[in-house]
Amino acid sequence: MKYSRSLILNAIAALFIYFVTADVALAIEPDTQTIKRNISASFDHFRTEVRIYQDDYTVRTYSAMEEKEILVSISKHKRRNHPDGYLLMQIDSDDPEIANKPRRPNRLTCFNPKYEFYLTANRPNEWQLSKFGVYGTDDYSEKDKKSHDDHLQTPPYDEHYRIGALPISMFFDNKNVNILKVDASSVNPGAYRITFEGKGTDLIPGANIQSSIAGWLDASPSSNWSIIEMEYTTKTDQFKIKSIHRFTTKQIENLIAVVRHEYSTFGKLGEKSVTNRIVTELNPRFTTDIDLSEFWLSKYGLPEPVGVVPLNNNKNHNMIWILSASALFVLMSCVFAYLRRSSLSKTSTKEPE
Repeated sequence: MKYSRSLILNAIAALFIYFVTADVALAIEPDTQTIKRNISASFDHFRTEVRIYQDDYTVRTYSAMEEKEILVSISKHKRRNHPDGYLLMQIDSDDPEIANKPRRPNRLTCFNPKYEFYLTANRPNEWQLSKFGVYGTDDYSEKDKKSHDDHLQTPPYDEHYRIGALPISMFFDNKNVNILKVDASSVNPGAYRITFEGKGTDLIPGANIQSSIAGWLDASPSSNWSIIEMEYTTKTDQFKIKSIHRFTTKQIENLIAVVRHEYSTFGKLGEKSVTNRIVTELNPRFTTDIDLSEFWLSKYGLPEPVGVVPLNNNKNHNMIWILSASALFVLMSCVFAYLRRSSLSKTSTKEPE
C-alpha cells in the first residue's frame, strides 16, 4: 500500500512538472530570431500562393466621430487569375445613400497576354473604355509597363498583412525592429504573443520621417505561423494612430487563407476622436477552370484592338476537341456500318455455282 501511494505521488509530481515546463517552453521557445524568420517565411509563402487565388469578396468601411459609427462605403470585388498571364480585378460600388456624397463608379482592370485595359461604369454593366495598351507597340510606354508589372507582382490581400505601411516580412526583416518578449498568448490558446518595437526613418516608406511602432501580435505555430490578431501604435511628430487587426482563417489545400479581416484605427482630429473600421469578407479558392472570355474587350461589348484575336478559352477548346472526336467517331461508325451492309448484300445476292 505504501509502495502504491509512493507511485501515485510520483506520477502526480511528474504530471505537474510536465505541464509547468510545457508552459515555460511555450513562453520562451523558440528564440526571437527564429520567430522573425518563421513569421517572415510564412508571410512570403502566403504572398506566393495567393497569386493563383480566385476570389469574390466584400469590403465595408465604417467611420465614427466620437461615438456614432456610420457605414461609409461598400464595394464588391472580383479577382481572377490564370498562370498564362491573365489577371482581372473588378470593383463594384454598392455605397449607401449619404448626403453630398456621389456614388463611386464601378471599375475593372484587366491584363491578358496581348494587351491591358481599364473600364469604368456609372451603372452596372454599362462599361466604357478609359484606357488600353497593346504590348510591344509605340503607345505602350515604360510607365505603362511599370504599372503593369506592379499590378502583377503585388500579391492580393497585401494590404491586410501590414504593420504600419510595411508588409509584415519587411517589417520584421528591418534592422530597426526588435522583438522584446515572447509569451504564451492568454487569449488565443496554442499561440505565441510576440511583443515588438521599431524606431527609425524607414518604417513609413517614402516619408523619410522619424517614427516609432510598438505593439504585439498573436501567431499560431500549428497554422504555419499565421497571425490571429495584432495591435500596435504608430507615432510621429505629426500624429499618433492605434491600429488593431483581427483575422479569421481556414485551411485551403496547403495554405492558411484569410476569410475575414477586421482592421480598426483610432486617432485624433483636432480634439475629437476618430475611428475607422474596414471589414473584409473573403471567399478564396484555388482553381484554374475559369472563363477566359472575361479577359477580353469583346466580353464587355467593346471592339478588340486592330489585329488582335482573342485566344481560345482552354475549356471551350477542349470541348471542341471532344465534340470533334465524337463526331468523327459517329461518322466512322456510319461508314463501317454502310460498308458492312454493302458487303453482306453482295454476298447474299451472289448466285451459287
